[in-house]
Amino acid sequence: LTLSACKKEETPATPTVATAPTAATTAAPTPPPTAEQLAQAAVENAQPLTADATTWTPEALEELAAPIALYPDPVLEQVLIASTNPQEVLDAGNWLLDNKNLKGKALDQAAEQQGFTPPMRALLPFPETVDMMAGQMGWTQELGQAYVNDQAGVMDAIQRLRLQAEEVGTLQSSPQMTVASETVDNVKYITVSPPSPEVIYVPQYDPVTVY
Repeated sequence: LTLSACKKEETPATPTVATAPTAATTAAPTPPPTAEQLAQAAVENAQPLTADATTWTPEALEELAAPIALYPDPVLEQVLIASTNPQEVLDAGNWLLDNKNLKGKALDQAAEQQGFTPPMRALLPFPETVDMMAGQMGWTQELGQAYVNDQAGVMDAIQRLRLQAEEVGTLQSSPQMTVASETVDNVKYITVSPPSPEVIYVPQYDPVTVY
């Protein structure tokens, strides 16, 4: 895994995803959002989707989720929600190209003035991620559709991919990320979180080899 770091000087708040506290914040971390909250946020932020009977097999969902399944949970959650509005992702990608000099609080304030939603604003400090999403619009749109229509299936696919990566040794705790797991009803769930709330490392990897 190749890791790129982002110093979280100030993260825009969202109604569904706990944001990382700044260096001056000492409050206890907010509990992670529930599956129901994430699903509701996806529906609220989604563009109108074509009403059809499209379904995805477990294998198709794993293929969709493979490029992001090993992202730390705070970033992964925002990617999933942002993907439900692919036009905004494209607009944000183009906007970032013209505003490369903006960082931290200035970046978020400018993005807010542009009218970007909180999930999209939360991703702007990670330009490589935004660039990937904007450069692969077909994938981004399908991921968003799958998340809106089968949120549980997408999350299950992510867990299967994380388990595969853990088994082959490509997903493990390091100074840049904490990998933990718990078993609920004989089902293992893997979480990926930043050791420090001030800096989040986003891995860049080849899905073909990492699992």
